[in-house]
Amino acid sequence: MAAVTDNLRAAGFVLGAIAFWAIGDTVVKLLAETMSVPEIVFLRGLVSVALVVLLARAGGWRPSRQTLAHPMVLLRGLFEVGTVFTYLLGVANLPLAVANTLIFTSPLFGVALGGLVLRERLGPARLGAVALGFAGMLLVTDPLGASASWWLAFPLAGAVFQALGDLLTRRIPRHVPTNSIMVATLALMTLGGGIGSIGSLRLPTPGEAGFLLLGAVLVVGAYACYIRAFRIGEMSFAAPFKYASIPLAMLIGWLVWADRPSLGMLCGATLIIMAGILIVWQDRPGDA
Repeated sequence: MAAVTDNLRAAGFVLGAIAFWAIGDTVVKLLAETMSVPEIVFLRGLVSVALVVLLARAGGWRPSRQTLAHPMVLLRGLFEVGTVFTYLLGVANLPLAVANTLIFTSPLFGVALGGLVLRERLGPARLGAVALGFAGMLLVTDPLGASASWWLAFPLAGAVFQALGDLLTRRIPRHVPTNSIMVATLALMTLGGGIGSIGSLRLPTPGEAGFLLLGAVLVVGAYACYIRAFRIGEMSFAAPFKYASIPLAMLIGWLVWADRPSLGMLCGATLIIMAGILIVWQDRPGDA
């Protein structure tokens, strides 16, 4: 009974994280009308790093150069920087639901990279899930259709970066605290945003500053909920709930920007969700 309760709580935390991220993406898309993505990442990151450090210190974490500057932590952080920049460029220039759906192809790239790079065994179910997911990706992007755009490559690149970062996460020693990974990652993102903002950085207006503060709080809240979820519940139970982000992004896109998903978009998103859930369930202990 306790395990069931923990799993339900974990699912609630995942849904909370998804809501925070979806609203955060909405904030970024609104800010991108007057600010560049590097500016948003940099200014939002300054607040995010400060919040994470304060919360982590309050929880007993103490910074250590050995863990913050561990090569695997830094390399993973660089891939996360690539994920954030490419994904947010997609968010800024595509319908929110399209960018959000394409970033969820990351597990498909993760399975492919696991087989190619780590020589992991890929059974028929996983290969079928990858094929199903990539079919969904083609429906969403519609590369030969009138709505095809080079911007579609950005969230897909973000999915590849995310998959590479996930592979590296497995290589990070267990003694490295999660808080160290979060702080190092957010610091690298902020640094990348600062470099990208050279020559164009300006003081935000009061309205922009309010959105940036809100965005920072949402990012930290999302990370905190997501980490909490997988510490109290089973991954195979909680992980599929993250795909609630796709219909939520569709709803937000429709309410805020009147973006109506096409039939191909709906069918493709469904295939990607099915493929992702199948991969999660195949990764349960004892499954091949």
